[in-house]
Amino acid sequence: IPYPFLYPAILVRMDGSGAHVAYLDGADADVPMGALSHLEPTEGQRVSVNWKGKGFYYDGRLVGRIGMAVEVAYDEGDQAWTTIAQCRIDVRQVPALA
Repeated sequence: IPYPFLYPAILVRMDGSGAHVAYLDGADADVPMGALSHLEPTEGQRVSVNWKGKGFYYDGRLVGRIGMAVEVAYDEGDQAWTTIAQCRIDVRQVPALA
C-alpha cells in the first residue's frame, strides 16, 4: 500500500483505474484502486486521533465504540470519546496490509 495511513471514507464511485472517495473529515479525492481497503475499527485497534480537528495527532487504542463514536485510551494516559472521522490507522498496525 503506498499510503502510510488509512482514513475513514465513503466510496462515491469506481471506474477502471480508480475511485472517488469522500473522507469523513469533509475532504474528497480520486484514489488508485490499490489504495482502497475495508477496515472496521474494533476495540483494541491502535489509532491516531486528530485532536479537535486541528491537525495534531495523538496515538492511542480504541477501548469502546457506539456507532460512529469511539472511546480512545491515549498513550499518555488520558481517555476520551471522539468520532471515527477524527481517527486514522497506521497501515503497519494492520497485519493484513503491512
